[in-house]
Amino acid sequence: MRITDNCYVEIVQLAGEALPADLLLPVLNAVLPSDWLERAKQLHFQRGLPWRVDKRRRRSGAMDYLLRVVKSEEWGDTPIEAFLHISMKGKLNAGLSLHFADLPFLLAEVLKDFPPPPKENIRLRVCEPNPKGFNPPEVFPSLPEIS
Repeated sequence: MRITDNCYVEIVQLAGEALPADLLLPVLNAVLPSDWLERAKQLHFQRGLPWRVDKRRRRSGAMDYLLRVVKSEEWGDTPIEAFLHISMKGKLNAGLSLHFADLPFLLAEVLKDFPPPPKENIRLRVCEPNPKGFNPPEVFPSLPEIS
């Protein structure tokens, strides 16, 4: 998980199983700064746009959560500002990439369908990526001469 320079929260599955939707809030709380919700609220109020979250259940049982905003009432311009997909098995198999301000709105709807387990049943370990033993890109291997 990371927050990009342009205020996007990204969760990417590098290996193993996808993140279960019911662990999304505990993971966010473990990784993000303690005031993340207040910071997201400030960014939301800076936008000042009416909003709603639409929820769609696919035939497979997968769920899509869509955050729509009103950009222009006159033109009926209500684009999808953010999107979150939960698989039929209740996992974030498509990962997550949302503007920080949009996260609480979609998360509130997701939590209605996938509430987190009790704290005593959650065991998380936060670790920083640390790939070791790699050569820098300017190093090129030397091959032995064949005689």
